Amino acid sequence: MTPLVLAALLAAAPAQPPAPSPDPKPVPATRAEIKTAMEGHKTARPRLPFPPGEADGPLAKVNNGRFRAYYLPAEFGGGGGGGAGAAGGRGAAGTPAPG
Repeated sequence: MTPLVLAALLAAAPAQPPAPSPDPKPVPATRAEIKTAMEGHKTARPRLPFPPGEADGPLAKVNNGRFRAYYLPAEFGGGGGGGAGAAGGRGAAGTPAPG
């Protein structure tokens, strides 16, 4: 790579996402406006890209666990959010849950 090309790459500013609007979005007041707003959300660009995995299958649309496993560090994983007795009657360390 020539020094000129390297300098051009380093001097080029990275693409910045558009700044958020200072004005809040309008809150729908009627049922029809709410339905229109919800339909618009179906085609909105997602904030996080979909994690890699199987595109077809019984759990292809159930993405909470896939997002959690892909984007969160390991210390946030596990548990399932159901409390100590949720994972087959086992506690966090694999011991029987109290009670």
